[in-house]
Amino acid sequence: MLTPPPVAEGPAKLLVEAKRLKAEGKLTEDMLVDALVGGRPALVLAGLSVLSGLPLTVIEKILSAHSAKGVTALILEVEAADALRRAGPGRAGAAAPRSETLKPRADGGFPLSEEALEWQIGFFTDMAAESSGGVISLR
Repeated sequence: MLTPPPVAEGPAKLLVEAKRLKAEGKLTEDMLVDALVGGRPALVLAGLSVLSGLPLTVIEKILSAHSAKGVTALILEVEAADALRRAGPGRAGAAAPRSETLKPRADGGFPLSEEALEWQIGFFTDMAAESSGGVISLR
């Protein structure tokens, strides 16, 4: 029996897969680590895009910049989106304010203000838009 050749994992297909995994409750930190270790870094990018609600091009810019501040802001975007999801439909206002989702440093403080985190996301969103001719797709 012949096996079909592997299908290329393009961004659109990976976003569909990540959305399916999220809907099934399987798009977790452990799954993303397994995908990275398993040689599927593009699925990790798609998963982060789906979890954070940020366009894939923004995720790519953040990670390719190797910016600790950018990655921290991305992680908090994922956590903030999860907090809103847990609040349930129509209860977004009942979700914990973003400032309450921030993780403290070992000394109890947080390395960046909320404004600085938002600036990081805006910076990488602007970079992604600039490199794509001013247009970025949300999906």
